[in-house]
Amino acid sequence: MENEMFESSYVSELEVYENVDKAFDNSYEIIMGLKSFEDIMEEQDECYLIFDVDDYSKISILEQLLEWYESEEEYEKCSLLLEKINDEKNIRKN
Repeated sequence: MENEMFESSYVSELEVYENVDKAFDNSYEIIMGLKSFEDIMEEQDECYLIFDVDDYSKISILEQLLEWYESEEEYEKCSLLLEKINDEKNIRKN
């Protein structure tokens, strides 16, 4: 019985992590212009995001994505995110 509860709890934690991971991946694809929200909705039953598509700060989202992908050691994405952050900051200056 105790083993079943542990397995059930473990699966739930794994599912939560997978949903969080998917939210960051979906958000990355939208913010970087690789896919639209509609594209993702056509591919998936649900679309998890780390931001509200109608109200968000682009630089703030980019920085959150950068933190996530640093922790996941996805450095190619980090490099692209840093470029995008710098571009957004330069646009705001001008």
